[in-house]
Amino acid sequence: MIAPPPPRRPSTSTVHSAAGDAAPAWPAPGGPVSRPFAGPHTGGRRRAPAGRTYGGAVRRLVGVLLTLALVASAVVVLDRVALALAEREVASRLSDYVDVEGDPDVRISGFPFLTQVLAREVDDVRVTAPSAASGGVQLADVEVRAHDVGLTQPPTAAELELTGTLPQPALQELLDARGLDLAVDTGTDGLRLATELLGQNLEVLTEPEVTDSGGLQLRTVSLTLGGTQVDAASLAPLLGDALLTFDVALPDLPLGLTLAAARPQDDGVRLTLTGEDVVLPG
Repeated sequence: MIAPPPPRRPSTSTVHSAAGDAAPAWPAPGGPVSRPFAGPHTGGRRRAPAGRTYGGAVRRLVGVLLTLALVASAVVVLDRVALALAEREVASRLSDYVDVEGDPDVRISGFPFLTQVLAREVDDVRVTAPSAASGGVQLADVEVRAHDVGLTQPPTAAELELTGTLPQPALQELLDARGLDLAVDTGTDGLRLATELLGQNLEVLTEPEVTDSGGLQLRTVSLTLGGTQVDAASLAPLLGDALLTFDVALPDLPLGLTLAAARPQDDGVRLTLTGEDVVLPG
C-alpha cells in the first residue's frame, strides 16, 4: 500500500486565484514581512498639502503695509499744505493791519496742524519782520510770539509778546517833539544825551526804564560838564529835576499792548510789549 504524499505548504510566491487575479502571498513562518513601499523617509514630518504656500500671505501683508505708508504720507503732505496756506494768510492779514517792510515771515508751531484747526486753537505763532509801524510807533527787527491763539471770530491770543527796536532816529524825533534840545547817541551802556549848558558841553548818560504806569523814561546815571564828571544832585537846584529823568512819550502801542521792558543797544532801545487776551486782526 502506497502512503499518500505529505501536504504541501503554501508557497511564498504569488498565489493565483481561480479567477486568475494575483493575491498577496503568505509570508513564510518566521520570515521577513514585506510592506508596501512608502516612499523616502520624511523624518516624521508631514508635508504641506500640495499648492499651499506662505508666499501669498506675506505678499498680502506687504501690500497692507505699503497702503498704510502711502495713506500716512498723504496725510502728512495735506497737513503741511494746510499749514503753508495758513501761514500765508496770516502774513497777508498782518500786512493789511500794520505797515510792514517786506514780507513778514510766519511760523506756526505744533504737529499735526490739522488737529489744532479741528480744536480751533493754535499752540504757538511766531512772526518776524525787518520793520513794522503801527499807531505811530516805528520798530525795527520785529518779532511777535502769540500763544494759544483761538480760531474763533475775532481771533484772540491768550498771551502775546512783541519785541522790536526803537531806532535812534525815531527816539530823536520823540525827544524833539517834547521840545528838548538834546542830541541822542545810543549804546549798550546807555543813551547819551548831549546839549550845551553855561557855554559848556553837557553830556548826560541815561538808562531806559519802564515806569509804573507803563511809560518809557530815561533815568540819569552820570553827568559830564565841560569834560568833568559832576554829581547830578549838585546841578538839580540850578536846573531842577529835568536832568534827573527824561520822559519819552510813546504813541499808542499796537493791539493794546503795554510796555514791559526796555534795554539799550547800539542801534536804539529794544522794547518788549506784552498783553493777555489780545484780539488779533481777523
